[in-house]
Amino acid sequence: MTSDNYSKEEIQRAFTNAPAHVQAALSSEELLPTFKEIGRKHQLDESQAATLIDESVLLALGLTPKARFAKNIEDRLGVDVSQATALAGEVLPAILEVVLTAPPLTPPPGENAILYEDQRCRVTRYTLEIGPTTYPVEKIASIMTPLQMPFEILGGFLLNGVLAVIGLGMILSLSPIVMVIGLVLGGIGGFNVYGQFHRPWWINVTLVQGEELRIQREKKAEIDAIYVALRQALDEQ
Repeated sequence: MTSDNYSKEEIQRAFTNAPAHVQAALSSEELLPTFKEIGRKHQLDESQAATLIDESVLLALGLTPKARFAKNIEDRLGVDVSQATALAGEVLPAILEVVLTAPPLTPPPGENAILYEDQRCRVTRYTLEIGPTTYPVEKIASIMTPLQMPFEILGGFLLNGVLAVIGLGMILSLSPIVMVIGLVLGGIGGFNVYGQFHRPWWINVTLVQGEELRIQREKKAEIDAIYVALRQALDEQ
């Protein structure tokens, strides 16, 4: 097992699932001189330098959180806190930021077809656009299948159903004040009961850096169309 108890198979799977530009950056021989220079500067032996590369790969693949990177270096390289912090401070900007912020693929002219579009969202072969923000498809790590907001039996359906029934009974009374109260209770209860049968649907989109985006729609057909478009865009990468 490697650091953080990841097996070679798990690391290989994470590498295979990583965006193409991340794979290319980690496979590039241009990174080796950078690691060698950092190792020479901090007087690391060959074993320590190799371990530093291992930890950097785990970080680049999203298997190790940035917040734990320096601690892993300290533990696995056997260096003190100050040196581990210094190493992490050089590796992050010099290598990993380049990997994680690599420019997105530029679509050939006329090939960035729109796969889905509505007033709040657009999915093309290369981008996911939510409002003013554009996310490259190649930086999407995973997409959750569509889910519907949970049906709240006790606090949602039953309670509001009781309110609606009580309100209806009060409306049928002869007292004007009671009728007004009944209208209010019946309206609140009825509206909330209606909402329980018209719960929105959503999908979660997880980016390579760990950020999660939630896309929500009232109609299942709309959220299904967005999901299919995103899956198609990912499959074409």
